[in-house]
Amino acid sequence: MGKKTKTSTPLVIEIVQAQNVPKPKDVHKSQDDPYAIVTLQSEKGKKKGVVVHTPVVMNAVNPVWNSYRSFQVEATDTDVLQVVIKDFNHVKRNEFIGKLKIPITELNEEVGTFDVELLHKNEGDTPPCTFQIRKVPYKPGPNTKTIYFIRHGYSEWNQAQEHHDIGGMLGARDHPLTEEGIIQAEDLQKKWTQSDDVGKEGTISRSLEDKFKTIQTIYTSPLTRALQTAVICFNGHEAVKNGGILCLPSAREIKGLGGIDCLGVATGEDIAKRGLEEMGRVKDEAYARKYEKTEIHPGVAKNEWWTVFKDNKKEAAYRINDFWSYIQFQDAECIAVVGHSKFFQKTVAKACKQARADEPSLQKELASGKHKLANCACLGMEVMFEAPASDGQAKEVALLYGSHLKGVKHEDGS
Repeated sequence: MGKKTKTSTPLVIEIVQAQNVPKPKDVHKSQDDPYAIVTLQSEKGKKKGVVVHTPVVMNAVNPVWNSYRSFQVEATDTDVLQVVIKDFNHVKRNEFIGKLKIPITELNEEVGTFDVELLHKNEGDTPPCTFQIRKVPYKPGPNTKTIYFIRHGYSEWNQAQEHHDIGGMLGARDHPLTEEGIIQAEDLQKKWTQSDDVGKEGTISRSLEDKFKTIQTIYTSPLTRALQTAVICFNGHEAVKNGGILCLPSAREIKGLGGIDCLGVATGEDIAKRGLEEMGRVKDEAYARKYEKTEIHPGVAKNEWWTVFKDNKKEAAYRINDFWSYIQFQDAECIAVVGHSKFFQKTVAKACKQARADEPSLQKELASGKHKLANCACLGMEVMFEAPASDGQAKEVALLYGSHLKGVKHEDGS
């Protein structure tokens, strides 16, 4: 008989948050921009697996990360986690804030709170700086989720860009939907509620449209145009009735040079408030009131969730991995994400290398990374995760409800 091989279970953690991060000594900054670096070490201090870190949270005393990470190796009871918290700086070197060590035996599935040893202690009666983390249960083997990517409707930025209106592009930030964009979101809402799927039997698109009403969780970028699209196009959906809409900053747009439309305005509960106010300004207040009871959860967008500077390739790739890692470990198996053209373009291109589609040309177009979803387009995907905290890989993909890619014509003429 052959020798049995032991299957190891990689250590997966959720880095939840830090609290009471002290103010920086740099007189030019009002508050730190914290991020955490976590290393798995053996009893003798030798690094094991990969080093993981969280995204940066801007201007945060109590940064919330909710980042899922895998060290890609199994941990033993004698191992420890070395945590270092730093302040991100675009101009100078990132500065050390504090550190701590957590024995693996003290890491549980429940969130644990640990004191941080600070370089500069908080002054006066300020509560101690703490770090929260937990061990994530993981079952070996691939798992599959159904995901719907929906690009926001036509926005005031899109309109200004189309008409070469520099003032319209640079005169404001976090642009809302136009009236045309609102109509696009309403049309998508009608399509999923009234879809009869005639003539689509046996297709990937039919299968994915059939599942649309079973979406369990809806995420949106906190940017106003995406939030408004989510509120309008998912009006009446069971997922909204049961759990509302959740803001997910990792799904925000990838910021280019300039990119005023990628700069947020509101945080926390004010995100929903601003979305409705802008809807009332563009349409009318009575229209906006139709959606004021929609429950919107800010999630980790309680702090400043946008970045002022351009996202380079490394930062964009890291955020995409952060997005996939988060989605993988959520309980929901059927998920919708409302977001943006560049973010979806890069996320989907990497995921669609081996995907099947009703039209083979669609897979090639998506995998090329050269094409964007049109405004309010809906792309459905069956996604497999083959390892913990890994990027998703699409097995099947389809454009739904008459959606199309910008500048691409398909067999149906769309």
